[in-house]
Amino acid sequence: MKRYIQSVGYGLIGLFGVGSVSPAIAVITQSNVGFRSVTPPNLAQANPAQPSASQCAANLNTAINAITQQPALSTAYWGIHVQPLQSSRPLYSSNGDRFFLPASNAKLLTTAAALASLTPQPPRSTPVFATGQAPILNTLRIVGQGDPSFSDRNLEQIAQALKAKGVQSIGTLIGDDSLFQGRRLAPSWSWEDLQGGDGLAVNSLILNGNIILAKLAPQSLGQPLRLEWLTPTLPSSYRAVQNFSKTTDAGPEFVEVDREEGQFLVFGQLRPGSAAKTADVPVPDPGLAFLERLRAILQTQQIRVNRLSVTAIPSPQPGEISVAAIPFPSLAALTAETNQQSNNLYAETLLRLMGSRVSQPAEASTPDRGLLVLRQTLTRLGIDPQGYRLVDGSGLSRKNLASPKALVDTLKAIAQSPHREVFRASLAVAGQSGTLRQRFLNTPVAGRFYGKTGTLQGVSTLAGYLEMPAKPPLALSVLVNHSNQPHAVLRQATEQVVIAIARSASTCF
Repeated sequence: MKRYIQSVGYGLIGLFGVGSVSPAIAVITQSNVGFRSVTPPNLAQANPAQPSASQCAANLNTAINAITQQPALSTAYWGIHVQPLQSSRPLYSSNGDRFFLPASNAKLLTTAAALASLTPQPPRSTPVFATGQAPILNTLRIVGQGDPSFSDRNLEQIAQALKAKGVQSIGTLIGDDSLFQGRRLAPSWSWEDLQGGDGLAVNSLILNGNIILAKLAPQSLGQPLRLEWLTPTLPSSYRAVQNFSKTTDAGPEFVEVDREEGQFLVFGQLRPGSAAKTADVPVPDPGLAFLERLRAILQTQQIRVNRLSVTAIPSPQPGEISVAAIPFPSLAALTAETNQQSNNLYAETLLRLMGSRVSQPAEASTPDRGLLVLRQTLTRLGIDPQGYRLVDGSGLSRKNLASPKALVDTLKAIAQSPHREVFRASLAVAGQSGTLRQRFLNTPVAGRFYGKTGTLQGVSTLAGYLEMPAKPPLALSVLVNHSNQPHAVLRQATEQVVIAIARSASTCF
C-alpha cells in the first residue's frame, strides 16, 4: 500500500519550520532479552540555567553512552553523526567517518542522486505500437520503460483500447525488454533475499512488482498446507509444485515458497485453525511473464494472440504506428515509494533509470552506469565519494558501505537544493507514515523525525531530519552493525539514541 506525504513549505528558521518538542520520554523495556530502556538525564531540571556548550556535549555523550554501552549492545559497532542543517560543525560524532553497512539507508543516496540527475523529467510513457490493420494485427509491440508500478490494470487499459479499435487477432506479441541492459540482480545479494520478496529481478517490462503471491492455509492435522495462487497467471516455465509443508501443532509457524529447476517448492507449517499466511515469490522470467499475462487479458477481450516474443534489443517494426501509451509515474511518486515503504524494486529501478540516460562506458551494464551517475551526481552536490561505496541502489547487498557523515552530508546537501521539498515528502514520518508508522509512538520524536530506516541481519540504521523547537532542524545518522541482538532490540536502541539527541538539543546548542 502506498502512502505519500503532502509536501510542506520551508520557513525561515529551517527546513521544516518551527515546532515544539515535549520533554516527556516514553520508557520501553525489553528485559527478557537483556536490554533495558534508558531515560536520558532531564537536562532542563539538572541545569536550570542554559548549559555551556561543553556541558551540553558531555551530557549528550553520557546519555548516548548509557544506551550504546549496555551489556547487550556493548559489543556492537556504533556510528552516530548529528549536525544542524545551518552549521558546518557537528553537534556530536562517534565513528562518524567510519564505514558501516547502511542497509536501506543507502536509498537516501539513491533517491538524492535520482532527483538531482533525472530532473527535469520529460513527459514519459510506456508506448505500444502495432503493424497491420484491425481486425488483424501482424505485430503488437510494447516497449518497457522500467515502470515499477505497472500492473494488471494497465494491461487491461491496453486490451480495452485494442478492443475499441476492432482488433480481434494479433500475429506476434512482442515485449521489448531492452531499456535496461546487463544484470538484473546484484551478484552479492544473499540466497535468502533472492528466494524471498526482497531481491527481485529488475527489467524493463515490470508487472505487478515482479512478484507472485501465494496463500497457504492449514488443513487437518498432518495434512500439507493448502496452496492458493493469488496471482492469476503463473509463468509457463514454473507450473509444477512440490508441497513439503504440513499442518502441525508443534514448532513455530512459518511459510516459504522457493523456486528450483522449473518448479515451486513449498515449505512451512501452521497449526490447525491458524490464519492463512502469504508468501512473496519472485517471478522467474519477468519479461515472458509480462507477455503471458497480457495475452491472458487480451483473451478476455476476445483478442487471440498466436505467438510471443521477448527481445533484449530494440526491435521497431517497419510501418508500425502508436496504438496506446501508459503514463509513467512522476519522479516524486517513485522516490516516495522508495523511501517511505523502503521498496527495493523502486530503488533499483531508479538506479537503472539513471544509468539508461548515459551511453558510456559502452561495456558497462545499465546498473553499473547508474552507480557511476550516482557517484558523479553526489560529488557535484558536495558529497565526498570516499565516504561511501555502493554496489546496488537498494542497500540490500552486504557489500554496500557508508559513513554516518556521508549520510548526513547527503541530507544537508539535498535540503539546500531545489529538490528539497520532493525529497522531504518522500521520507517516512515517525509515528505517522511508512516504515516509521509504528515507531517512536508516544515519544517527543513522534511527528518530528522525517527519515529512512534500514535493517539487515545484525544491522539497524536510521537517518533523517529532526525538527527542533524554535531552532534549525538537525540532520542525523545512527547506525549499528555487527550485533547478535534481535531486530526489535536494535530498533529500540536506535530510537532511544534519537530521543536522547532530541532531549539534549532541545535545551542545548
